[in-house]
Amino acid sequence: MAARAHAGRPALVAIGLVAASALVFQLVRSRVGVGLSSDSYSYLAWAKRLFAEGKLDHTPYDFTAPKPLELLVATVGEVVSAPVAVFGTWAVLCYFGAVVAAAALAKRFAGWPAAAAAGVLAATMPPLVRAAWSGDSTVPYAACLVGVAALGPGRNRAAAALLGVAGLLRPEAWGLAALYAALTWRGASRNDRVAVVAAAVVPPVLWLSFDWVATGDPLYGAHATERFGVVGVPLQRAPDVLHQVVPALGGWPFLLLGVVALVAGLRRRPLDPAVLFPLALLLGLLVELQVGLIGAEVVWRYALGLFLFLPAGAAIVLAQAPGRVRLPVLAVGTLACVALFAGRLQETRVLFKGRGLLATELEEQMAPAAERAAAGGGLVATESHWGGALSLFSDIPRDRIVPAGVVGGAIDPAEVRAYLIIPRLQRKRTGEVGEIDEGPPVARSLLWRLYVPD
Repeated sequence: MAARAHAGRPALVAIGLVAASALVFQLVRSRVGVGLSSDSYSYLAWAKRLFAEGKLDHTPYDFTAPKPLELLVATVGEVVSAPVAVFGTWAVLCYFGAVVAAAALAKRFAGWPAAAAAGVLAATMPPLVRAAWSGDSTVPYAACLVGVAALGPGRNRAAAALLGVAGLLRPEAWGLAALYAALTWRGASRNDRVAVVAAAVVPPVLWLSFDWVATGDPLYGAHATERFGVVGVPLQRAPDVLHQVVPALGGWPFLLLGVVALVAGLRRRPLDPAVLFPLALLLGLLVELQVGLIGAEVVWRYALGLFLFLPAGAAIVLAQAPGRVRLPVLAVGTLACVALFAGRLQETRVLFKGRGLLATELEEQMAPAAERAAAGGGLVATESHWGGALSLFSDIPRDRIVPAGVVGGAIDPAEVRAYLIIPRLQRKRTGEVGEIDEGPPVARSLLWRLYVPD
């Protein structure tokens, strides 16, 4: 009886976490609005298309590489007819997981006081807050990597499970899984070896196979950066990128504390995943920037796996103060870092409030109006980041929605039946869009305008 009760605890904890995440999502949604990103809406639109049209393919102007785990979550949302709520709950759950992972890593090296400080720093770290409310795949990915480092030695199967999940979210995890297998091979049992090898092999096989089926190109994600104009950043420009990233991260003091922890780790435990993973992520980030797999303007997103090690590192360093001053130093240092985060957190709040308003107006007013305007066929041109959302909130097929910026270039203006745009955006418009902007819209909200050409 006691064994059965013990076995049921993980299930109860999981149900409780999901329920709490759903509650938090609804609370934030009511106050700020839905802050999901273009990528998140693309996953949701893909799942809707799968059920509505039975199609797995990826439309040409969908700027998101399909990620198996995110698509699975989106599919669950479509099955229960609550796509936004399910995906938002998943986003909050991943945020909680990232905070817990950072706290667990700090506890492993410096005890419970450091764990509490790391949890506070992670929960308020601007890149994590921004990525989490966007529903970004880098949040669960980062949580898994830091979770592996927090497990410590002898937990190979649990680490393999986390690395396997990470490998369905970001391809960088494939290399880290191989690195972990090499680190733990000697002394590992046969079953452990099978688990760590599977974590390195199964995710890329699933990912590449899915890309092949859905897009006809097993390397769709790598080739997509070329199609969408991502250019490489020479290595000599890395300091410039760093200067852009540090303010978004929360300032130099926070970063320097993390660097001190990494240097100390190199001296004491150079082969620990808590040391090797951040170094491997940094090296991989520099390579990806140089070859153009990621753009400099969004490097804060792709570096989140690296950044999530910083709260733990900062807390570990602060917790090294001697004797009676340990707790005061830890508390003051943590509060000082959080104070440095305040400006960026306020900017993030404003960003999501605006994004939430755009999403609400699109769902309730403008998507139905665009659907009526395009009922007779033809294309609908809209903002490049809102194509997935428009498809989700209307019955306009995803392959009939194109970015307004390509009209007059890759798209003939004569094919466009309606333009749904945000006039306040400062972007270069081509073709018919400039002419339509001068005429009266057929429908409007606070931020959106719908134009129908003659």
